[in-house]
Amino acid sequence: MAGHDDTHAGERGTVVAVVTDLLLRQKMVEGLAAAGYAARIASGPTRLRDALDAEPPTAILLDLEARSFDAVALIRDLRADPATHAVPILGFFGHTNLAVRDDALAAGCTRVATRGEMAMRLDRLMDRLLGGTPAA
Repeated sequence: MAGHDDTHAGERGTVVAVVTDLLLRQKMVEGLAAAGYAARIASGPTRLRDALDAEPPTAILLDLEARSFDAVALIRDLRADPATHAVPILGFFGHTNLAVRDDALAAGCTRVATRGEMAMRLDRLMDRLLGGTPAA
């Protein structure tokens, strides 16, 4: 379901996750819910814009290796838009793709994490993203 969006309730705000991998999508929904966030899943930039128009997010999670769109260009667009300029962005990538990590940070991504960290430590990553705690 490439265009499928889900929203799940949470008390700490809404996080929009742009992710196409179904397994990671489910892990994110579960991890965000456990951390107290509403999860809104968007399958790409168009769905992300729809989600942003519906409700300003607390944060954006972004698959830096998505094949269906250019994540680094999307980060630049989000940083250039006054409505999303200050929204924290947590990008995630495969642990070996250091070039995309560096490009994402240069484009304005707030923090980056590996897919494994996203699946296993999303609560801590969110605390670091929104609370300013230094990465371990």
